Amino acid sequence: RNLFLAKKVAAKLESIGATVVLTRTSDSSMTNDTRIQKVKNAKANLAVSIHRDSAANTSANGYSTFYFNPYTQLPADCINKQMKKANIYKTIREMRGHVFFLSRVSDCPVVLTENGFMSNSSDYNNIILNDKKNEAAADAIVKGIVDYFLTIG
Repeated sequence: RNLFLAKKVAAKLESIGATVVLTRTSDSSMTNDTRIQKVKNAKANLAVSIHRDSAANTSANGYSTFYFNPYTQLPADCINKQMKKANIYKTIREMRGHVFFLSRVSDCPVVLTENGFMSNSSDYNNIILNDKKNEAAADAIVKGIVDYFLTIG
């Protein structure tokens, strides 16, 4: 389901002229080192890591955006604002800093998104499996990316 959403985002970005490099294009696993090398080799201006969340508490739900440092806070904020406007998720968590591996060693800003909880039946059935909601989430992520690049000129 992560790759499903990532491919939607990629297609939308490509349709407006962006060059997009996916770290993976199939449901194969990948080491963090391989993922980082792909981002570095692409000489990316921004990396957006798309995930689905999970929690032991099955009532946990919604969307989260994570950033590593002030350098990555602006693109995270742009994406988060667009996700709030899209009104897809019952809960949009406040943006949080993170120390995920990819963001600490990349040459470009990295934003990590958690797009619904696989462990929450409502998120899973009403958002993650719903193609219209995935389209809306992809639109929001793309609008946030565009806003970021317009902001930095």
